[in-house]
Amino acid sequence: MALFDSLGAALVGVMGAIYPDGTLWRPTVTEAENGDSSVTFAPEAVKVQQDDCTEAMRGQEGYTDKDVRLIILMRNGTTVIADPTTDCQVTAAGRRWSISNISADPVSSHWVMRGTPV
Repeated sequence: MALFDSLGAALVGVMGAIYPDGTLWRPTVTEAENGDSSVTFAPEAVKVQQDDCTEAMRGQEGYTDKDVRLIILMRNGTTVIADPTTDCQVTAAGRRWSISNISADPVSSHWVMRGTPV
């Protein structure tokens, strides 16, 4: 496993220099005493590449022709990014996306996910 971790870190080091900056938005739900709730999003800097969806993504439930593939590096410099969830959102290329179908590569360098416009 240490070999994969080292390989993943090396890939992120190379790709981090060319991947565009983006933002991962992590939600926090606040419950009020009256039962209402509100959601706020905390920003986290990431490196993210936007690309066309794969054929597999196009076959997934809920796919639209406006969806994209997002590739997010698991580290931003020396900072390790905590796993995103489908409750998170991502800003890439000036647009905000809800995310689904998150998968990680075997060497822990990046996540691949489908983005749907918010």
